[in-house]
Amino acid sequence: AKFFDLDDCCDKESTLPHMMPTKDYFLDYLSGIGVPIDPNQDIVVYDTQGMFSSPRLWYMLKVAGFQNVAVLEGGLPGWDSSGFQIDTQSPPSKTDMDTVSVRNKYAFKPLENSFVDKDRVKEASENKSAIIDARSADRFDGKVPEPREGLRRGSIPFSLNIPFTSVIDDLGFLLPKPQVDQLFRGVGIDAETVQQNKEDVIFSCGSGVTACVPLLALVHHFDVDLAHCKVYDGAFSEWGELDDENYPVTVVETS
Repeated sequence: AKFFDLDDCCDKESTLPHMMPTKDYFLDYLSGIGVPIDPNQDIVVYDTQGMFSSPRLWYMLKVAGFQNVAVLEGGLPGWDSSGFQIDTQSPPSKTDMDTVSVRNKYAFKPLENSFVDKDRVKEASENKSAIIDARSADRFDGKVPEPREGLRRGSIPFSLNIPFTSVIDDLGFLLPKPQVDQLFRGVGIDAETVQQNKEDVIFSCGSGVTACVPLLALVHHFDVDLAHCKVYDGAFSEWGELDDENYPVTVVETS
C-alpha cells in the first residue's frame, strides 16, 4: 500500500485545512508516493478508522480523472480482523515524477466545478437547494463549539444534517440501500429523484473530509452522477469564520 497524507497533499497557500490542490500538484504527489499516473489504473483506498477519510481521497481521485477507484469498506481494522496480512514497515520517501507519468498527465479528463466555494454555497442556501452537512447533530445545531478555534456555532441556513456516522455501521461499512434511502428521505431528499433529474447536491462538514461519506453512499447506492455531487471544500472551517451579514448561520434555540 502507498501512504497518502491528506494534511500534506493539499493547497499549501490556503489557511483552510485539506483544500484540494491543483491538478498538477495532486498528480505529482501521487506519482511521488508510487501511484501510477494512468486514468485507467485500478486504485483501492482505505483508512485506519473503518470509513472516515478514505471517501475524501476516493472523491479527489475521481474528480481528478481516475476512472477505477474503490473504497475498502471497514478499512484497515476490517482487513486486520478478517485475518489478512498487515505490513508494518514505514512507507518509502516520495520521489520525482517519471517521464511516463509526465506524459500520462495529459490523458486525464477531470470533472469541472466539483469543489464549490462559499459564494456557490450561499447561492444554493438562498435558493434552498440541497446542502448536506455531515457533522454531528450537536455541532450542526450549534449546541457545542466547533473543534477549530474561533468559529461560530451552527449551520449554513437551509442545509440538512446527515451525520457521516449515520450512513455507516460500527465496522465502517455503508448501511444497506433502504436504510440510506430512509436517512436521505428523513431530511427531505429523494435520492431516486436526484438521480433522475440530475440535481446538484452540495456536501459539507467541518473541513471537507467526512462530507464525502454520505456523498459516497448516494453515488454507490443510487448511481447518482458524480458530476452532480459537489463538495464545499472550505466547509464549516471557512463558513464559520465569515461575517454574519453575508454568510449567516442557523442555530437551534434551546429552552
